[in-house]
Amino acid sequence: MYVVRNILGHCASSELEVRGKRFNCVQKNLLESWGTIMTVLEVLEEKQPHAVKPALAKFCTLLEHYNPSEQIHITWILTIFHRMFLHESRTVVKWALVKFMNTESVVKLTLKENENEFLCGSLVDVLNKPGLFAREEGEPLGSPVMLAKCLLDFLQFCEAQLAADHFGAFLLDLLAAVAKQTWNGVSLVYVSYALSHLQAVPILNGSMLRSIGNMLTNIQRFQEPILRAAVQCYWLDISLRLIDPGRVTFDELSAFLSVFKQDDTLRRGTLQWSRTARKIGELNNVQAVDFVRESIQEIVNCDADWTKQGISRVARMAVMLHDCGVVADLSQWKELLGEAVGILSSAARRPYLSLNRRQAAIALFLALQDEATSLLNDSFQCELIDLLCPWAEEMYEHVYSSAFVPLTNINDFQASVACFRFLDVISTRPVFKHFLYTLVKEGLHRCIILLEENSVGNTLSAWRFLSWTVKHFPEKKLEVKKIVMTVIVSGALGQPLERPSEWNIQDPISKAQWVAIETSIMELMWGTIERTAICEMHSEVVIAKALETLQISTQESSLQVLKAIASVTSKLKEGTDDLLLLRCFEMCWQTCKDLKKSSLFRPGIETFVAIAFQPQFLRFTLKAHLMQIAADIQELGEAVPGVFNILMKNLLSIWRDPDNQDLLEDCSTTLIKALTYGVIYRKDQRCVFETEAFIASQGDTLAVNQLLNSEHRVDAEVRIRAITFLVHLNPAAHRGLAAQLCQALLAYDKEVSSVRKRYFGNSSVHRTKNRIWQAILCLQHLLHEEAAGNLLEAVYTSLADESQQPSVRTLLEFTAVRILLRYHQLHVTLIPAMQKASDKRVGSICSFVAIIVHLCASLGQEHVETLLLKFLPELLPWSMGQHFNARVYAQVALSMAARWSTQFAFEKVQEIYCSVFLAMDGCSMEHTVCV
Repeated sequence: MYVVRNILGHCASSELEVRGKRFNCVQKNLLESWGTIMTVLEVLEEKQPHAVKPALAKFCTLLEHYNPSEQIHITWILTIFHRMFLHESRTVVKWALVKFMNTESVVKLTLKENENEFLCGSLVDVLNKPGLFAREEGEPLGSPVMLAKCLLDFLQFCEAQLAADHFGAFLLDLLAAVAKQTWNGVSLVYVSYALSHLQAVPILNGSMLRSIGNMLTNIQRFQEPILRAAVQCYWLDISLRLIDPGRVTFDELSAFLSVFKQDDTLRRGTLQWSRTARKIGELNNVQAVDFVRESIQEIVNCDADWTKQGISRVARMAVMLHDCGVVADLSQWKELLGEAVGILSSAARRPYLSLNRRQAAIALFLALQDEATSLLNDSFQCELIDLLCPWAEEMYEHVYSSAFVPLTNINDFQASVACFRFLDVISTRPVFKHFLYTLVKEGLHRCIILLEENSVGNTLSAWRFLSWTVKHFPEKKLEVKKIVMTVIVSGALGQPLERPSEWNIQDPISKAQWVAIETSIMELMWGTIERTAICEMHSEVVIAKALETLQISTQESSLQVLKAIASVTSKLKEGTDDLLLLRCFEMCWQTCKDLKKSSLFRPGIETFVAIAFQPQFLRFTLKAHLMQIAADIQELGEAVPGVFNILMKNLLSIWRDPDNQDLLEDCSTTLIKALTYGVIYRKDQRCVFETEAFIASQGDTLAVNQLLNSEHRVDAEVRIRAITFLVHLNPAAHRGLAAQLCQALLAYDKEVSSVRKRYFGNSSVHRTKNRIWQAILCLQHLLHEEAAGNLLEAVYTSLADESQQPSVRTLLEFTAVRILLRYHQLHVTLIPAMQKASDKRVGSICSFVAIIVHLCASLGQEHVETLLLKFLPELLPWSMGQHFNARVYAQVALSMAARWSTQFAFEKVQEIYCSVFLAMDGCSMEHTVCV
């Protein structure tokens, strides 16, 4: 760039004309503009932002006076922006983005010259940097960040500048560029937010829908489910507004809708579902119904095995047609599902009916049940099953036998799972339940025989039956319990399964199926044990067997084993084998840590806390071991949000119970950790939580806020719960606890302060000290006089020994004022402490003066004159001292004393300090000191 600048200078001095396709320098007055361009490009090679900022000011001036008629092509301006987008400094990149999108003249010319390569290339690429979307200082938490607002304004400006057809072409190119990117979660949320505000333009065809669907599938790698689901919600809304009905088939639309998960994005009762159903209702209704009818016929008539995903697509489309009113009548559903109903109702008397057709009909009804699940709890699910009720007598026995038939082939497992689910669904209807009840007695007797054989197929069928019976026939719970007790007593619980010799398990698929069978049996077995409430006399045996099972269980089944252990340990009392409990706690805790990288981790922690942290165990000799685990949970909570909150929620509920007041003696260590808890996140983590707060602020407009729980506030709940616990302590019963907590908090403050003398640059220390003194302030009203006096001395010492941060100093001063207001006899300690502090650190006088002023302002009129007569002799010398801050504080105090003396007619004060007050009036104190 240095050489180019010199060449330009030589051309200008020699009055040479330089012409090119995008470079013209035929006038001498253009030299300054070209020189600015070259200087900026040259300076942008510097990596440090402070070296670049002076050049940015020149570039701003160039943009303000930029005139395309001066023959400086827009590509030169875009070249500078492109180079800024690639700069190493995030500050420079963000400045360039905001500047480009806010400079209307440049944007207009960019659109006029059809520079889509820059808009859909460099601009889209640079938006894929999450750090650019960090919240600026002063922006409210939960509001869209500045860059997102700029992007939204930029897109709306482009929409206003371009004609409808030109904007449609530009938007299609932009969406194609976005779909090709591999995005991070934070950036894509805000980009999606900006795109979601554009007006409806019919531009999307089936191919573009597939590209968007592929992008939304690829974002499953996001670790933050809230961000992932929010992006899907935005893109569902965007796609629905931009779909061109004439260029998208119902098959393509159903495939696109299958991308959106029911658990976090698209479920009945959410706004996204309502918008989608309304959009489908606006399309060709005849074609939509024909598509669903033909798809259902193909499913139930095809002997090939249909994929579960294909059946779910058709079921979702069918339920949406119901919700938009196209297929709302019961007769229409009878016509659509008539063939499937016929297959299920006649399967018992048609021995040669294809198994695939029967399985497809069952899968179709299950998929419809899943898609009909609503947040509004309407009756549509029941209406679908009621289509089968007229044939209940013909169906029930066949469905029952299909669900509980022993496995003869490992490949039959998935089919048996579907049959069992179907039985579970129809058992909710009274007609089916009436007929099925007649088979329960025989089934229970058969379970006893099957469990004795211990083969895989028989064991699976038996535990399925017991689990189903407990769920749908509670009156049979006692009989099921007897069978479970028989299994426990016989020692058959947890025995290795006998696999048939003909089952050749060599390939990965067979191995995966075998693991699924084992997992299913464990979940059914331990789930039944959890529901049947095993009596205390067999609890230790069950725990021992459960610990053996945990050693070989999969992640999915281990959670159910933990739940069973929790139900058993809740009945244990003193006298239980300590070694067994110790082994139980250690193994359960290790199991939870093994689940750390799975979605089962938090449910596992909740279950473990319910197992270990029970009042009876906190009184045992294992108390110390549990407190160590509590410390480990707190440490783990520094990395995983919400973990420590689970523990504190459980412990605080125990400590509030009047029957557990003896446990409060040992609560101080854990409670102090909760009172001072708060993770300081890295910038990228903070950016994620700020984005989650923004998503939460959108309310029900995003389905994710109804379907998933955000974690961006969960760690703050720890301190909220702990402070709430302090606030509700009883002054009559908890004075000793309050004194104990205050001493522990003061010791922790001393430990934190010893790290470094000046902690102003350490935000962790600052926040911790803030939290310590906030907690003490909540406790001080519970202290008796002796404890309050000790706390007051600690406040004096902290003020004198260390220059505190203003926020911490305010808390210290307020704590002192509160104690002095409560115990007037402690007023005598203030002057000696003030004199002692002045010898240690002169700056501390400001705090003592502030305490005096607040104390006088808070007391009744009858006490103020006495205090003024006591404190004014100490304040007067400081009002004329050399220390500036102390002098200003003392002068303000004297000014307020003069006002009070006049207002309340304090004759003694006015008589003694009349000359001082007159002198202050003569100096016009009201103009020099803010009172």
